[in-house]
Amino acid sequence: MDWSDLWFWLSLLAVLAIVFTGPTLIALIRGIDDIGFILLLNAIAFVTLVALPIAYIAAIFAVRSDRGPTPPPDRHGVPRGR
Repeated sequence: MDWSDLWFWLSLLAVLAIVFTGPTLIALIRGIDDIGFILLLNAIAFVTLVALPIAYIAAIFAVRSDRGPTPPPDRHGVPRGR
């Protein structure tokens, strides 16, 4: 096996990994509410290429969570805002 063949297969594997995990990464970055649905679509898209565009569309247009991050507790361990 030639080194150029090895680099070809490794780069092809890296590109496929990025393409197939793209919807989940987009959904995580956007902070959507229903991440389980995107993970399910991504699992189906891994088996069938038909669901891959659907997973990307769902990840891009899904409803985002409007809840901000939880504030850290104060120094006595009591949550703030109460």
